[in-house]
Amino acid sequence: MRLFSPTILLVLEYSNAFAVNHVFINPHNALSKKYVKPLQNSLAPPPLDETPIEEDDEVGASDYEETNALIIDFVRKISETPVGEMDQEDLDFLKPILKELNYISESGREIGGDAVHLAEMTETLVQRLVVEWQEAVINDIPIGFQPEISIFNSAILTWNRADSRNIHEMVSEKVFRIYEEAIELFESGLDLCRPTVKTTLAMLEMIAGGKSKDSGDEAMALFDRMVDLGISPSAKIYEIVIEMLSKSRHKKESASQADELLRKAVASFPATGFGADESIDIKTFNSVLAAWSKSDERTSSSRIESILALMHGYGLKPNLQSFTIYIDSFAQKLNWDSVQESDRILTRMIDMYLAKQLDFEPDVITYTSVIRGWMRLSKKNSEAAEMAENVMERMIVLQDEGHISARADSVVYCSVLNAYCYAGLVEDADRILSTMEYLSKQGEDMKPSARTYKTLMEGWVKSDLGSAMTRAEELLERMKNICKDDNEEDLLGDAYKSLLFGYAKRSNPFKAEENLRLMVEHGYKVDSFCFDKVVESYTRKETDDQVQIKRVYGIFELMESCQKSGLFKANERLYTSLIRAIAKDGKSGAAKNAQTIVKRMIHLYDNGNKSVQPNIFTYNALLKACAKSASFDDAEKASAFSIAIATFNKIRSSDENVRPDQVTYSNLMKCSQLLPEGENRDNLIKATFAHCEKNKLINQQFLEDVDEFASERLSRMLLQNTSA
Repeated sequence: MRLFSPTILLVLEYSNAFAVNHVFINPHNALSKKYVKPLQNSLAPPPLDETPIEEDDEVGASDYEETNALIIDFVRKISETPVGEMDQEDLDFLKPILKELNYISESGREIGGDAVHLAEMTETLVQRLVVEWQEAVINDIPIGFQPEISIFNSAILTWNRADSRNIHEMVSEKVFRIYEEAIELFESGLDLCRPTVKTTLAMLEMIAGGKSKDSGDEAMALFDRMVDLGISPSAKIYEIVIEMLSKSRHKKESASQADELLRKAVASFPATGFGADESIDIKTFNSVLAAWSKSDERTSSSRIESILALMHGYGLKPNLQSFTIYIDSFAQKLNWDSVQESDRILTRMIDMYLAKQLDFEPDVITYTSVIRGWMRLSKKNSEAAEMAENVMERMIVLQDEGHISARADSVVYCSVLNAYCYAGLVEDADRILSTMEYLSKQGEDMKPSARTYKTLMEGWVKSDLGSAMTRAEELLERMKNICKDDNEEDLLGDAYKSLLFGYAKRSNPFKAEENLRLMVEHGYKVDSFCFDKVVESYTRKETDDQVQIKRVYGIFELMESCQKSGLFKANERLYTSLIRAIAKDGKSGAAKNAQTIVKRMIHLYDNGNKSVQPNIFTYNALLKACAKSASFDDAEKASAFSIAIATFNKIRSSDENVRPDQVTYSNLMKCSQLLPEGENRDNLIKATFAHCEKNKLINQQFLEDVDEFASERLSRMLLQNTSA
């Protein structure tokens, strides 16, 4: 069992021969005496003329552990030894140990049971070599070595191998610090520390390991830095950077950068199409094609055509992936002509393949690209859904007749189903689902997923057909078992929410509430929008049913219970809807109840729920609730009036987020009836009118309110004086 690399064995064999006369004669050299000699003895190879003896695995493992223990202790002692007090012989021994640590890392082994520990020891040795050299230079002391990029590469690569997702940020920071230290030495005049292609490849590996959305930008920055340092990129570096750019989130800019880089790459390493080590292959071309296809650039298709022409110029034939990307560049655009062009190119490919003019046939991905192009377009044009099915039918017929091998799979069928749902043609979507269910029973891998049923169910919910909600309920029942089998029960929460919205839209608040309570009962995710839709349905303008309006109080209790349980945080819109319901109910205590809710909102806002801050709609609803108290006794009217004035003063003193509007003044005018007829009521009406006129908010509704609530004399006077 070989425990150590050939490199260190050769180095140490040389060191053994050299040590007799030079290395260990100094009795004061404690490090050499205690560690170097035992390490050399344990690592030295057998004499060349002796037949190697097969090692016992247990003995080998024991020797390995013993040697590792010596290395660990040696590195620790080095760390404890002050800078400048190590002998040259000790320093000479650091490099073989460094190489051995790198070999251990390459072979996937560890020291101390931890790859991070091994990387830390490697970095420690590199830093010590650099610091010792710097100390010698500063003090004008001869030293037998200079730092070189190979030792920095060892540290970077060892850290790369120790990298994992949970420590990537820490490892990346260390690697980039080591990289910058090497550059700093190079730029200070130490040519041996110039980063190499190997260095750059290791750094790119580190960037890729982070899986960052900005990795393309980071890779490009590293590439530019490498060029600035005078390093000629290899074909492999071009390929890696181009691939990372093609996956960048900055799609438009990255596509342009990848394109420019590709042209530089093929100028330096002409594409041959034969997979040579130093040539740009078709995979890299396809990466740039994909980058343009995913970009938002309107000219992406023409850019792709330019790349295809470049390939042709180098005698490199586009493959199936190249054509599929080209087709997808048209299919991605949301206009009829572009998607139709993708359909035409697919048809041309099929015709050429059938005529044996093309070496490869379109695969299911190629067909799916076109179908999904029509699917996306069906949101704007219902005829696109039929076009999507036409592509699928063409595929099915050709496969049935034995002309092609590509089969329409569940993704193809679901894409067509989605297209009909987007187009509002749910009966056609239902037909596609029935076909999938039939094929599944025949043994084909076509079983509709829970998401497929959910998509169709949502399509029915949005439909205006009379049987829509009944059909949606049926699909939900079929979803339940599938969700349980596929471990996707969270989808049921979304399905119940869709039903809730559907019933609320159809003014059936009782069924909407039923689905809301089912969501809470089963622990599905609820939000303010769910509650608000139910409240809104109960309190629509055309609804005067007091039984319906009173149901809102039960919704409020459920909402507060869910908040206390931590299921969700209510927002301003929901609380404002509840205040409007209280105002519409108009029963005794409406003003105080509405004020209590506003105080609750302010308390929640002060305690961190920023989405619940009262706004002008909230305060307007509160003023309306106050105005509704005009039919009750004097005490309640006085209380409601006090709340109304406090509310209006709150609005006036608030920041720019809460400014009075036309509804504010109309509601305040209505509140004048809370005062008995006479001077006080007239003064309130005059003050309200003056404020409204000053803010230039007088409209027809406000004038009608003035006419209704002011005395005939006062109304005539105000209307004569106004400039409205």
